[in-house]
Amino acid sequence: MTDSLDRSSVPKIAPGCDLTKLPIGPREGFVLSRIDGVTSIGAIAALCGFPYDEMERVFARLSELRATYFGEAPPWSVPPPPPPESPKPPPVAHRPVVVRSRPRRWSPDELDEPVELEREFKTRILDVFGWLDDLDHYELLGVSRDAERKAIKSAYYGLASTFHTDRHFGKNLGSFKSKMEVIFGRITAAHDILANKARRAEYDAYLLDRDRTKAFERYVAGEDPYEQAFEASIPEPTPVPKPVPEPPPASEPDAPPISTRSAAEEARRSRREALARRLVGSSSRLRTSPAPAPTPSVPAPTPPTAEQSQAAADALRRRYEDSKDNARRSLAKNLVDAANKSLGQNDLLSAATNLRLALNYDDDPALREQYEDVNRRARDTMAETYLKQARYEEQDGKWAAAANSYTKAHEGRPDDALLCERTAHALRMEGRDLHKAARFAELAVQKSPSTADFRVTLGAVYLDAGLFLRARSELEQAAKIDPNSTVIKDLLARARKMAS
Repeated sequence: MTDSLDRSSVPKIAPGCDLTKLPIGPREGFVLSRIDGVTSIGAIAALCGFPYDEMERVFARLSELRATYFGEAPPWSVPPPPPPESPKPPPVAHRPVVVRSRPRRWSPDELDEPVELEREFKTRILDVFGWLDDLDHYELLGVSRDAERKAIKSAYYGLASTFHTDRHFGKNLGSFKSKMEVIFGRITAAHDILANKARRAEYDAYLLDRDRTKAFERYVAGEDPYEQAFEASIPEPTPVPKPVPEPPPASEPDAPPISTRSAAEEARRSRREALARRLVGSSSRLRTSPAPAPTPSVPAPTPPTAEQSQAAADALRRRYEDSKDNARRSLAKNLVDAANKSLGQNDLLSAATNLRLALNYDDDPALREQYEDVNRRARDTMAETYLKQARYEEQDGKWAAAANSYTKAHEGRPDDALLCERTAHALRMEGRDLHKAARFAELAVQKSPSTADFRVTLGAVYLDAGLFLRARSELEQAAKIDPNSTVIKDLLARARKMAS
C-alpha cells in the first residue's frame, strides 16, 4: 500500500469516512489529527516525533481502512464497508522485548560471569536491562499500542515465564538474578497498567504527551524536514562550455608560401592545373542550359569568445537563482497555509513549526511577527504538556524522567515558583545533581519566600548535600511560617543534630 510513497507524499482524509468509528488506536488517531492535505509524510513524522518506518506502518493501516489516500482521488470507486464491531486481532505469539538496533549498554566482560545460563539468554538479559528505562510498556511487552487485552496478557505470560527466577530454581544466577528480578517487576507493572482500562487510558495520554514533547524538542532544535527535499527539487545549472581559444592569425596574403616541393613537382602541378582549366572551358561551351549554381558552403560555427561565454554563464546563473527563489516562495506559502490551518484547529505546535520553517524560505517581517506570537503561545502550551508528563513520571517513581520534564516545563514558564520547587524535589529524589537541585529550590524561595513547602524542599536538599548549617537556617524559617508541621519539626531536629 505504501511501496510507492516517499517522504514528500501528501496524505489526505478520505471523503465520507467516519473517523470516530474506525478501529484504530491512539497512535493512528494522533497521526490523523495532523493530516491537513498539505503536509507531507516526512513533515508529519517530524511533527509527531515518530520514526519514519513507524509512520509507514500507520499509513498502511489507515489505507487498509480506507481512511486516507494519496494522489488526486481515492483509488477505490465504491464506499468502504463499515468496520466490524469487534475486530479480531491477529494471533499473537510470544514476541521478545523490543530493543531494536540500539547500542549495547553493557561490557562484554559481563558475559563471562560463570553462571548457569546460556550465553544467548545472558545477552538478552543484559540488552533488556540496559534499555529498561527507555522502553515504554508496549515495547517492553512486545505488543503494538492498539493491542487488545488478550494479546497483552498472552505477551505478559510468555515473558513472565522467561524472566521469572523461579524457572531457574537451584541454579547459580550470580548478578543476573537481580537483573531478572528488576525486569520481571517492570513486566508485571506494564501488564497491570495496560490490562486496566482506566490506567491504560491514562498511560496512553501520557505517551501522547511524550510524543508531543519529542516533536517539540525537534522543533526547538530547529530541524527542517523540508530542507533536503527542497535542495533536491532545484536542478543544478547546466555548465557553460568553456570558450575555445582563438586560432593564431593567418599569414599575410602576400607572404610567399613556404614550400618544400622540388622544381619538377612544381612544373607537373602547373601542367595539371592548365589542363583542368582547358577541360572546364570546353565543357561549359557544350552545355545548352546554364549550369546549376554551386551550393554555397556553410561556414563553420564561430567558437564563442571569453566575453560571450561569461555572459551566457551569468544569464544561466540568474535563471537558476530565480527558479530557486520562486521555489522558496512557493514552499513558504504552502507552509504558511498549513500553519493557518493548524491555527484554526488550535494546534499551536504544528502552526509554530510550519511558520518557523516558512521563515527559512521567506524572511518577511509580518511573517516573523506572526511566528513569534505563535511560538510564545506554543511554548506555554508545551510547558503544560511537560508538566502533565512530569506528574505522571513522578507518580510512577521515574525521578530522572520527571526531573527532565519539570526542567523543560520551567523553560516555558520561568516565573513559576512551583515549577522550580518541583524540579528541585525531582532532582533531589534522583540524587545525582544536588547542586542543580539547590539552585532550583533557591529560585523557588526567592520567588515566593513566604511558602513554607519551598523552604522545606531547600532545607532537605541542603541536608542531603551535607550543608547542615544552611539546612537548619532554612528549616527554622519554615517553622516560623508553619509551626504545626510535623515534617518541618522532624527535619529541623535532624538538621540541628547534624549541625552540632
